[in-house]
This record gives sequence, C-alpha cells and structure tokens, in this order.
Amino acid sequence: MPDGESKSGRIELLLIPIVIIAFLFRFQNFGRVFASDSVIFNGYDSYYHMRLVEVIVKAGERITFDSYLNYPYGLKISWLPLYHYILSLPSFIGFSATEFFAALLPPLTGVVSVFAIYFIAKEITSNRYIAIISAFLAAGIPKLVSLSVVGNSDYHSWNLTFFLLSVYFFFRALNTENEKKYILFLTSGVSLAVLAASWLGGSIYTGVLALIAAIAVKNREIGFKENTLVFAPPLLTSFLLPFVFPIKVSGIFIPFLGIWMYLIVTEAFCNFSERFASRKLEKSIKTKKNKGNLKTEDILPVDRHRFIAMLSVTLLSLLAAGALYITGVQIVRSGINYILGFNPYLSTIAEARSFMLPLIVLETGIFTFLVSIPAALLYILKKESRYEELTFWLIPSLVLTLFQIRFSEILIPLLIIYASYGICHILQASNLPVFGERMERKRKKRKEKKVETIWGTTEIAYSLVVILFISSTGFFFSLEDFDISENWVSALKELGEISPETSYYLNPSQKPEYSVLSWWDYGNWILYIAKRPVVCNNFQAGAKDAALFFVSDNESSAIEILRKRGVKYIITDDKMMLGNETFRGKFQAIMKIAGIDVREEQKILEIYQKSIFYKLHVEEGKDIKNIKLISKHGDVKVFEFMG
Repeated sequence: MPDGESKSGRIELLLIPIVIIAFLFRFQNFGRVFASDSVIFNGYDSYYHMRLVEVIVKAGERITFDSYLNYPYGLKISWLPLYHYILSLPSFIGFSATEFFAALLPPLTGVVSVFAIYFIAKEITSNRYIAIISAFLAAGIPKLVSLSVVGNSDYHSWNLTFFLLSVYFFFRALNTENEKKYILFLTSGVSLAVLAASWLGGSIYTGVLALIAAIAVKNREIGFKENTLVFAPPLLTSFLLPFVFPIKVSGIFIPFLGIWMYLIVTEAFCNFSERFASRKLEKSIKTKKNKGNLKTEDILPVDRHRFIAMLSVTLLSLLAAGALYITGVQIVRSGINYILGFNPYLSTIAEARSFMLPLIVLETGIFTFLVSIPAALLYILKKESRYEELTFWLIPSLVLTLFQIRFSEILIPLLIIYASYGICHILQASNLPVFGERMERKRKKRKEKKVETIWGTTEIAYSLVVILFISSTGFFFSLEDFDISENWVSALKELGEISPETSYYLNPSQKPEYSVLSWWDYGNWILYIAKRPVVCNNFQAGAKDAALFFVSDNESSAIEILRKRGVKYIITDDKMMLGNETFRGKFQAIMKIAGIDVREEQKILEIYQKSIFYKLHVEEGKDIKNIKLISKHGDVKVFEFMG
C-alpha cells in the first residue's frame, strides 16, 4: 500500500468517526419514533411490513391474503417472507421488543452498507484513500440515509445491504488466488439468496451482478464452477421458497434460472470465439510468415472476440426476455412491466417516477454527483482497475434509475466510489500523494531530501476542506422529514378507540364489518395504528374508487361508492388539497387516477371546488347528508358515514 502498513492502519482508524457520523444521520428522528408509548414508524410501506410481522408474532402465521385491504374484496399478498421473519425474531420477549428491533434494524443495515461500500472501493481500486472517502460520503448521502433512517422499517435498506455484500464478496473472490476464493464466491451467492427470499425484485439486482460477472467470464477470471457458486444459491432459494413458505407467487425462479444460463452460455460462446479466433490467427501468421511479410500488428489478441461474444449473448438474452414477455410468461411480463413502469398508478408514486435526473442529482448529494460524472469518464478512459466491471454496473443501474427513481439505490454507491476517485485526483493535483505510483516517486524524493513527513497539518486541513465541501450538499439534504404527523397519529389512535372493533384482524381470511376510506397513501397507517380495514393502501387496489369518490361532484354517486365499499369512516387531510406553485397537494394525482385530464388549470379548479373532497375537508361536510365530522386533529379530519 502507498503509505505502508502503519500508515494504512491509521487511515482505517478514520472508520470510527465515520461510523459515528453514519449513526447520527440515521438516528435523526429517534425522538419522533420513540416519543410515545408505542413505536411510531416512518414512511408508508413500513406500516404494512409491521402489519405482517404483527400477524406472525401474535397469530403464528405469515398471511398470503388480507381481507383488511381493498375492502370488501381483500387482496393477495405477494411480498416474500424472509424479511418479516427476521423482524419477528425478538417476539419471544414481546411484540414491543419486535417493534423496537424493527425500528433499529434499518440504521444497522445502513451502517453495514457504509462498510460494504468502503470494502468494495478498496477491493476495486486497492487505494485506502479512495475507500475511506467513499465511506465518508456514504455516511451522509441523502438516498442512503433516507433508506436507513431509524423507524423506516421498509426493506429497501435490507435489500441494498445484501446486494452490496454480494458485490463485495464477488470482487474479493476475483482478487483472491488461493482456494479461499470459492468460499468468497459462495458467500456472494448466499447474500443473493437472502435477497431472493426477501424481495420479488431480487432477480433485478442479481442480473446487475451477472453483467459484472460476464466481464469476469470474458477476462477468463471465472468459469462454470464460480458462476454456479454465486448464482445457484438464489436460484435454489427461489425454487424452494413456495414449498417452504405459503406464498402465492409461482415461477419466481425463472429469472434466476435465466441469469445462470446466460452466464453458462456466455462462457461457452467466449471459449468458442477464442478458439475460432486463435485458429484463424495461427493460420494467418503461418501464411504471412511463409511469404516473409509478417508484421507485429498482425499478431492481434483474441480478447476482442471474447468481448464481442459476451456482448452478443447479452443482446440475445435481452431479445429472449422480450420474446418471453410477448408470449405472456407471467413472471417475466410482470417483472418487465414493473421495471418500465407500465402501470397507471406508478406515475403518482414518488419513488416510481421516470427520468428524474434532478432528483438523482439531489439524492446523490449535488456536489458529489457533479464530481462523480467527470471522474467516471476519467476512470473509464484511463482504464483503471476493474473499469470494465464498473461500467457494466453503471450502465444497467443508470438505465433502471431512469425508468424508476427507486433504483437509484444501486447506482448511487457506484457514483460515490467514482466521486471519491475524483476527489483523490483533486488532492493529487494539489501535490498531496494519494495514488500509489506517484507516492513512490514522492517517497524517493523525500528520502533524498530527508523530509520526514508528507502529510503535515496544512495538507490534512486542505484535504478536509475539499472533502467536506464536496460532501456538504449531501449532508444538508440528508436531513429527513417525518412522513406521519402527530395529528395523524392522534386521529388514528382515537379512531381505534371510538369506532366499533372489527373482526379477523389477526386472521384476515374473512370479510370484517366495515371499512375506512382515505387516500391510498394513508391506508397502511389506518390499518396498523387504528386496526381497521381500508378501501385502499399503497398497493393501489381500490384507489380508483377512492379517487372517484373524492373528485365526484354528485352526492348520490359518491354515496353509492361508500355503500359499494362498505365505508363507515372517511379521513382527509390538508395534503390531499389542490397543489399549487408552493404547495405539493395530492388532488391532481387523485384526479389523474379518477381518469380526469389535469392539464387545464381552470378545469382543475372548477372540479376541485365542486368535489366531495372540497365539501368534506374545506367546508367540513356541512351540506352533505348522512356524513358528519366526528373528529378533528389539526389538519386531519375524520367523518362518519351514517347511511
């Protein structure tokens, strides 16, 4: 290493304050989460994850159908079970311990991700400066903080952590010469298996690693044995999952099988291409040698043929996936639809929006992003260590992120490494030795001049200023809002106390007595805190009827929807109001799902002022028969339907 073992050890001690910083950012809402007698979770999906965990702990089963959703029809649950069983581990102490553990797990996995990014950068670049700066940036990058902040018990941080672990162990294995590499490849595969048992989209991230592996196949670093150790565990896990757990998702192993076969075919094509090119080259050399006109440039490497073979198999695999999509293979069709966002509701979901480049910049930390782009180009042009593998990580993760901003979670760790590489070039240009080759020259020069140190107080201070300046915007935008307000919590707790208890909460196989109608954003909150069935949640089933109710200007039609959906209570808040230049209201999204054109501003205002929502929330239902305001908690209002 550039500075020797003792210097490297001192550099790695910087991980201690970095871990502290990472925890501080991720515990920023600690007081909100643990302020009351029960844990208050952040986000929306967190509450439905906890609903499933509650049923596991209190009823001893993991449900696959929930009659408390999409009332009165219920809804099949396709979420995979491993994450929920992990959250339920402390249940032998009590459910409160389970909630406490669920709230703290995201910060823990978030810090593990910081370590994973450090070790990935170290394995790829063999430079501890790049690695330690990567860890520092990761500690306060907005996207990574938002995924792993305390109380945000969605499984995104869990999924990202195991993806990064699989990437780290894969690169570590590539850099290992002895038999230990097979254990490392298998550990990478086990990490993918955990991902495959936790998330239906696990095959998407496995596919990104497969593209990285394809480069290693092209470079003759791995073959059938190594690929099997990495990609057979998630394949086997996804195949056995329906037999081990009562899940109602068939064919989830098909994408993993396709990924494994892709790498096997890639290896076969690369080997065939190499042999073909070698024979052709030998024949050409022999012919020209006999004629006496052999030139040096005639002896060409065959690596380009392996690359063409690998790229050809990749393109053919994409075409095969398209063919399976057209022929209607359900698991492939649903997966591609998910990636491309072919769903009328996805455009109204914040994390599913497409081509959100400004948001990518913001989530990466503005200055970090601005440094990462030229640094990535420099890294590729200079053909730095593992540049091909990183390029095949960059391209699919960028494409995925452009289709849906939620996938930025696998793009941003790579941008962090690129940005750290760029920062090191800034330091190197300022005559601070951070790259090995130049460091050796500095060391010789220092020895000649008998200079004892390179990094003095001035150099360290300058480096800190550069790093802190570039990371500052990321740290600033890592300050998180808390989604659920105190008004919502108090309103839902009161609703749970004053409303008639509904049946089958822990055994939701039968229809309960009535439902609560609100916008789908709030469905999981109502279900978990008030313990009441909902017309819609953020799975979007039932959202159409909810939207039609709120935008309706006909009281009779609106009442008919309430009767159809068995509604007894209605909840509204200020955020459902019409948005404008300074206020991000949800009413335009409600109109869009109801099928109304939202491009004419005057028409929007007219519809808004005549809508049932306006009459309920703004006018507090004074002129609507059979609906009365029964509770008001700040901007949250609860109405009872008396019909």
